[in-house]
Amino acid sequence: MHLVPRDGDLPPLPAWAAGPPENEIPVPLPVHAVLARTDDVAVALVGAHVHSTGVTLDLAVRRRRDDPGTPDLFTLVEGLDNRHRRGSLPGRLLLGVELADGSVATNADPGTGLGDDAPRLGDRGGQGGGRTVDKTLWLTPVPPDGEVVVVCACEALGVPETRTVLPAIAFGEARDRVVVLWPVEPQREDAGPPEPPPDLPAGGWFERALGTPDAPDVPDAPDVPDAPDVPDAPEGPRPPA
Repeated sequence: MHLVPRDGDLPPLPAWAAGPPENEIPVPLPVHAVLARTDDVAVALVGAHVHSTGVTLDLAVRRRRDDPGTPDLFTLVEGLDNRHRRGSLPGRLLLGVELADGSVATNADPGTGLGDDAPRLGDRGGQGGGRTVDKTLWLTPVPPDGEVVVVCACEALGVPETRTVLPAIAFGEARDRVVVLWPVEPQREDAGPPEPPPDLPAGGWFERALGTPDAPDVPDAPDVPDAPDVPDAPEGPRPPA
């Protein structure tokens, strides 16, 4: 929960929660690697872009055929269980990075209890279906220069744990070339336009009960009198015995 200052501006979020800055043009990195491949599944890193506060990693996940015995590919990549809770699905796609300074980050850990400057590998959403999924991850902060080891596994898809070493990357030089378009504008609380009052019959009970402005003070609806008692019909003559 974020407290809203009196002027309506929301306080800035930490980089891992805010995502890629919207006021920047990032710098692409020449990274491309197949992280895991079986006869039926492939996971590849197909791109990366450096921002001032982190790096986006673009993944391509492909499946040869549908398997009724496992969740669909999108569900496994996103890690959503049957309650749409992210990260709690058994056998989901797991990804992690080992950075040049020895620090690690993984999408299996939401980072609870970590400081804002600790490495995190967050989710920025994806799209796809049963056989094709494209997904973006958000690594913060910008890593130190050097090699990056990417670890991948997906038990439900039969993908064993793999390690892929990306050659030394000059993250710092790329960050220096990020184009900042303009200062960051604070996010503002948007309550939306006020809802119009309900369309009610003028002068009636509903208008008065809901306190519609300028509603006339109308009397209560008259009580409906009880129906008068109807005497029992007289008995007719009895038939002869």
